[in-house]
Amino acid sequence: MGSRLTRERYRHCVSVARAAEKLAAHHGAPPLKARVAGLVHDVARQWIPAELLAYADSHGLPVSAAERTYPVLLHAAVGADIARIEFGIDDQDILGAIARHTVAVPGMSQLEKVVYEADTFEPCRTFADRERLEMLAYTSLDAGLLACITSSIQYLNGRQIPLAAETLALYDELVKSHDRTA
Repeated sequence: MGSRLTRERYRHCVSVARAAEKLAAHHGAPPLKARVAGLVHDVARQWIPAELLAYADSHGLPVSAAERTYPVLLHAAVGADIARIEFGIDDQDILGAIARHTVAVPGMSQLEKVVYEADTFEPCRTFADRERLEMLAYTSLDAGLLACITSSIQYLNGRQIPLAAETLALYDELVKSHDRTA
């Protein structure tokens, strides 16, 4: 895996693995699965968009409208497929967490939320709100997920990058749930 990644990307993956393992243990999710998913999650992150699209098409991976428009999102699904084929990972929980770490969707498993959130707030990240997102993730996975998605929406809107419809649906679901409990 190291030869596929720059040194910085490898450090990020190791940091996500550690953060995911710790967050999983805190919330009663399987720490080892979180660690493996975190370590492998960005195996295809450095591929160029044409490579991601070609791989998805040639391997029969579904490609959403958001992924066609912004192919970098595909590195999650492609990474999960590589983890299965090349690394021999057959655990569906781990593969799901890898596949869902870029586009949050309704019905995410606990492990998928853990890896999505750990990828957002891992300590190598340097944005202003990072520590608050981490704190919220430890308070509640859903509160952390809502905060991470909100942060992602602000980031993407600022760069005029489209947000996946599935993520917007989950955002609306989490906001409604939060409003009911507040």
